Amino acid sequence: MEKRKRIVFDDERLKVLCDNKPEVFIEWKDVYVVSFYKIDTMTCILTYLVFDFEYGEFIELHDGMEGFNLLVENLSRYLPIQYPDWESTIKSSSPIDSSVTVYRRLN
Repeated sequence: MEKRKRIVFDDERLKVLCDNKPEVFIEWKDVYVVSFYKIDTMTCILTYLVFDFEYGEFIELHDGMEGFNLLVENLSRYLPIQYPDWESTIKSSSPIDSSVTVYRRLN
C-alpha cells in the first residue's frame, strides 16, 4: 500500500505528514535556499520544490503530494521570494531546464 504524503504549513514551519503522522519539518527561519526543478518520470512530469538548510540538509517536495499547489500559492507569505514572477516560471518550465533558485537567505 502506497503511503499518502501531505504538505502542511503555518506561520512557523513547513511539515510533511505521512499517513497523517509527522515525518519531517523545517522552520521557516531555518530555510537557507528554495529552488525548483522538473523531472520526466516517463509516466508523468513532476515539479519539485527543494528547501535547503544552511548545512547541507534539504527537503524535496513534489506536485504529486497533497498541499503542494497551496504551498506554491502561499510561499511568498513566509519567505521573501527573490525571483520575479516565479509562479509563472514554475508552471512553464520543463525537465530540460536547469534548477531555478527563488529564495536565498541574505545574511
